[in-house]
Amino acid sequence: MQKNRALYTTSQGLEFPHVDTKVMIKVKADKEKYLPRETIKVEVTATNEEGKPVEGDFSLGVVDEAIYQIRVDHTSAMNPFFYSKISNWVSTNYSYPMTLLAGTSKDGRDPLVRENFKDTAFWKSDVRTGKDGKASLSFEVPDNLTEWRLTLRGHDKEGRVGETTSAVLVTQDLVTRIAKPRFLTESDKISILEL
Repeated sequence: MQKNRALYTTSQGLEFPHVDTKVMIKVKADKEKYLPRETIKVEVTATNEEGKPVEGDFSLGVVDEAIYQIRVDHTSAMNPFFYSKISNWVSTNYSYPMTLLAGTSKDGRDPLVRENFKDTAFWKSDVRTGKDGKASLSFEVPDNLTEWRLTLRGHDKEGRVGETTSAVLVTQDLVTRIAKPRFLTESDKISILEL
């Protein structure tokens, strides 16, 4: 208000109650272990804090767990980020793919030559749960023998937010051959046991 060349101002802070602001998310793969190039089927379930289904939009990233051993995921938790006073910091991270070649097996089968090595197996930005709070998707894992971290983040139209992580393992059998040495040198000692 202005009166006689003086300006009078006042302000009042408002705090909104933080109730029903979370989406509870579950992401479940159809198995715990997979082979290279196998297809993973994922079920996503989203509910509110009361357990009722939530129709929302989510993103799913599947990243080699070893990447997080090099650098920790510094992404802020969604609920405190959106429901507290913080600065807006935006950053983009990326990494270069590495190509490694594997040796062949000697068991007579045609070997699977693993050559598709990635640090990000899959990313989908538009995973949408239906009225039942569920979504299904599938993707093929690359050749890395590793544990993959599945990270799901998202929100609904009511402003609820949430995230979760889970893991799947990609591995394959290791072949070993027990055999006696082809030659010995002076002072070598061996013991051969019959199995």
